[in-house]
Amino acid sequence: MSHRRSANDRIFIALTALIVLAPLPLAANRAWSWSLLTLASALLTLIWVVGRLRGRCHPGLPATKLALPATLFLMALAWGVLQTLPIMPLSWTHPVWTETAAALSRPLGATISANPEMSGHAVMRLGAYGLIFVLATQLGRQRHRAAWGLKSVAVAVLVYGAYALFCQLIELDYILWMKKWAYQGDATGTFVGRAAFGAFAGIGVLACLALAIHRSAAQRPSIGTSERIERLLARTVPWLIASGFLWLAVLASHSRGAFLVTGAGCLALLIAATIGRLVRLRQTLALLLVLIGLAGAAVLADGDITLARMSGEGDLTGDRPNLMRLTWIAIGDAPLTGHGLGTFTSAIMPYRDTSLPRPVLYNHAHNSWEEVIMDLGWPAGLCLLSAVIIPIAGCCAGLVRRRQDQIYPALAVAAATLLGLQAMIDFTVQIPALAALFAYLLGIGYSQSWSAKAYQ
Repeated sequence: MSHRRSANDRIFIALTALIVLAPLPLAANRAWSWSLLTLASALLTLIWVVGRLRGRCHPGLPATKLALPATLFLMALAWGVLQTLPIMPLSWTHPVWTETAAALSRPLGATISANPEMSGHAVMRLGAYGLIFVLATQLGRQRHRAAWGLKSVAVAVLVYGAYALFCQLIELDYILWMKKWAYQGDATGTFVGRAAFGAFAGIGVLACLALAIHRSAAQRPSIGTSERIERLLARTVPWLIASGFLWLAVLASHSRGAFLVTGAGCLALLIAATIGRLVRLRQTLALLLVLIGLAGAAVLADGDITLARMSGEGDLTGDRPNLMRLTWIAIGDAPLTGHGLGTFTSAIMPYRDTSLPRPVLYNHAHNSWEEVIMDLGWPAGLCLLSAVIIPIAGCCAGLVRRRQDQIYPALAVAAATLLGLQAMIDFTVQIPALAALFAYLLGIGYSQSWSAKAYQ
């Protein structure tokens, strides 16, 4: 007898499809693709709201549990919109407008944002991530949907990882049908940058490991030893092998940062699973040894270039520390108003000096934490960061509060560890496909962090 899917099920399937397809068009990091991502997330939200009003869709996480992070997020988003409007006091606006008006000898509509068009795009992307998070909290509460979502993410990243490794194996320097213009010889899959793909594959490592832990925790102690071993081999080991395969993809990206933060994410997942009583301490140690073995095997198979890069110039030498230093100077010049959401490329230009001699445009600060403050200013920037940190803290509390399904908040915490650490030296969390994936996993994890009493 087939199970008839509810309206919530169908919307969740569509949301999951959106998340797993987002990396396909250059990680959705082009105006047309992130516009489609925004439009699709808005349509799915509208469909869910209409279904809710008509009584066909059922709510997930109560609004009271979303009130604080949603309010902080909307405050930051609203400030991002206000930065693009020529209605603020002239003393608040970006100096570029005064200089441009003087050069053209005519007044201009001055804004806080150094580039209102770029800020508009950034507002659009940020709004999409917020909608994805809200939908995931409302639809990811049911166990069967959360389980389906986790497995879908793991399988999708495996497919992308297999494609990237295949292209590298046959020395095909293409992204789909387009010849690579950067990072030739590195596995990037459908991404442009190796660090972004490495982080994406790293989240796949975490998803596969989470499934292995989940399947292992599901083994009932009442069954016999032989049956227990049989189930372990059939249900747990395949996901551990899949995790090792994606370790290969991480290494094939030749991103030393991705390799290190994936290790940190795995450690965070094991600690979270132990705190959540999904595994016992001895099982955690055994899984840790298995992971070390898988990572070691991956290093032996394809780790020479990554290891060589680790012994060379580090992420805290070269352009990055100078970008971070100049970013702090820019923050000091507009600590309350910011320079405009998503305008780093334009806003950093007046601050460039001889420490950045290369004739290249820098689209990001290589420190997303700093860049948020530079873009929005301290008040709105802290609102946005808090809107993300609060659900992560809720997932940490859920590990202790819940008695079942703690694997979802554990995975959310692990993914936050991976992306949060990499955000200190790179901008991978700002790639739309990765940001959308994180919003999806965090939404499911946060929804699964509350006991049944919270829904009464």
